[in-house]
Amino acid sequence: MTHTRWSLLGLSRLALLTTMVSLGACGTSRKEPEVEGAKAPSPAATDSLAAKAGTNAGGGVATAASEVRPTVLPHDSAWTAAATTPFGLRLEAIGYPSGITLLGSLDEAALTIPVNPGLAPTSLTLTVIPTPGMPAATLILQQRDRILAQRALSDTTTSITFPLAGVTVVDGRASLSLALAVPGRDVCEAQRYYRTVLTGESRVAFAGVPTAPGGINGFFAPWVDTVTFYLAEQPSLDAAQAALDASAFVARRYRGMATRFVIKPLPAAGTPITEPGPFSRALVWSATGTTALVQENGAHGTMLALSARRDARQLFTLADGDALVAANGFRGTTVSLDHNTPVGGAGSLTFADLGFASRTIEGSSLLIGAYPFALADLGGGTMPTAFRLVARHSVLPPNGNGSVRIHLNGSLIQSRALDRAALDVTVPLPTYLLRRDNVLEVRFQVTLGDGACVLGGSVFTATIDEASAFVTERGAPLAPGFARFPSSFVPAFSVLLEPRDRFRVELAAATIGAMQQTTHTPLAPALARDAKEAVGPLLAVGTSNLADVLVAPIHSGGFRLRDKDGRVWDEFTPDAPYAAMQGWSAGGRDILLLHHTGDNGMPLQQLLQETLASYGWFGTRGDVVVRGVSGPARPLTLANAGWRIERLPDTTSSWLARYRTVILVVSVLVVPRPALVALPACGEA
Repeated sequence: MTHTRWSLLGLSRLALLTTMVSLGACGTSRKEPEVEGAKAPSPAATDSLAAKAGTNAGGGVATAASEVRPTVLPHDSAWTAAATTPFGLRLEAIGYPSGITLLGSLDEAALTIPVNPGLAPTSLTLTVIPTPGMPAATLILQQRDRILAQRALSDTTTSITFPLAGVTVVDGRASLSLALAVPGRDVCEAQRYYRTVLTGESRVAFAGVPTAPGGINGFFAPWVDTVTFYLAEQPSLDAAQAALDASAFVARRYRGMATRFVIKPLPAAGTPITEPGPFSRALVWSATGTTALVQENGAHGTMLALSARRDARQLFTLADGDALVAANGFRGTTVSLDHNTPVGGAGSLTFADLGFASRTIEGSSLLIGAYPFALADLGGGTMPTAFRLVARHSVLPPNGNGSVRIHLNGSLIQSRALDRAALDVTVPLPTYLLRRDNVLEVRFQVTLGDGACVLGGSVFTATIDEASAFVTERGAPLAPGFARFPSSFVPAFSVLLEPRDRFRVELAAATIGAMQQTTHTPLAPALARDAKEAVGPLLAVGTSNLADVLVAPIHSGGFRLRDKDGRVWDEFTPDAPYAAMQGWSAGGRDILLLHHTGDNGMPLQQLLQETLASYGWFGTRGDVVVRGVSGPARPLTLANAGWRIERLPDTTSSWLARYRTVILVVSVLVVPRPALVALPACGEA
């Protein structure tokens, strides 16, 4: 087999390297966070910079003519099909990718169903995975205090259907709850723990006919399948900024849902675009006119033309920004563009601040309250140092006993006996247990009766109050790498694209959208014109030239890998194009760089697709991902495992390849041309 030296990334050498590096990571202490650097510009400051003369030029030759508002063709057939075809949504498509799990003998979970205008939910069909040996139980569907239906459940039940007629829909959402009740036995009850799973394949059926958007403030329906942004090949600064803002908005508004955000080429002037159907939306930047729904020629208004940076900022970066739009247009000065982003730093954030309401759990053995949170939810440069638990519980019987345990990411950090009926305790959080995405669990373990025979099933009740809180301080608990993002990007970050074209806007938008899915905190990208403007935390997408400008650990000339003792373990000198994503800290700021060598950017696009394919940004790990032309993408943990990356000097071949254009131009200018000598005319001496 023949291959270039870089192609070894796909073969056994990289597999061995990955194993060695992974083993080296075990037991390695974390690096101290670097000194905090400059802040990224706020949205208002970014808009001010963009307003300067000449900033509306794109990465190449974008002009108003290339971003003219397109004509739209109505998609009547899609609306006709929607009116005649039964419509339904799986739970995995509306924010429950793993379904719903009910724990213990008594548990309750919230279910929020998005309901588009013109539609009404009619039934909920649940696909059930019960616990083997579970006694006959009852599954209850209710809305607030009103019980809608009850169904029997046993260990052989695989499907249950609930009617949803008469469900109240508020602001496009039907908020329901599903409760499980497993009755206790009447004799010397052994403690049992049940896990009832309602899978993501469970389905909600709808009736009715979807209606068209009536205005900008109703443009984004509660559920959409796809949002498409049509962008010029060489977009203006405003258009590219709007696309990045829209990617974060769609990921935040439809967090956990199956909604896709895609960027497509803007057709040439005069070429019409077919409008999306009732369950999709389209956005386009228009250098002319005002921000408005495109409803010409009988179109249904599923395309929105954006004509002002401020309009896009209000719509995409403010919480409920679309609801602030007056009627069908924007008001120029009535809405502040300040963010409601967590302040961060020293202080505390309650469960209520993080969106968790007070929760009551009941059972007779093990009760669990799980609270997922991201470091980015707490604010930029912020780490939780302690957790305050505020809870109340029922009184234990004289011959009963119990304990409360607090777990962080599966590890037990505190355990204490239950004595009084109220809890208000503060528990330190070990820094080494913190991750980018965390789960804090409050577990109550109780024994009711202490082995005595009891008549009827005893029930223990506990309420975890929304006043429970994380105590925070300024700091970065994680070592540099992918785990730093998106918390390093809060409250704002710079974006640098080199060159600024549709391809790189698409890659940046995909990255921002994936990171936004991991946090409730709005991400505010600030697109910079050049490296000088790109201050603060940085997302950069470009070529090997950008890797050189940012002094990236890996660049087109290759790198050498040393261990903690200074020994060289391997050396990579690329003889073929490759793509890399790498995260590091330099100059007091965190940098996330996606770049490729050569003229072919497809390896970079494929690298990002493969990295995000399974779990989105949740699945990223390490600090480097490298992909050759033939793939696949290989994630590595290098710098954070005690290994050191050294840049290699440019080889002659790579130097010539990188600067061949410059060499050609210089040679044309420097090499002397033949002198033109005027010959004497005939007859002249």
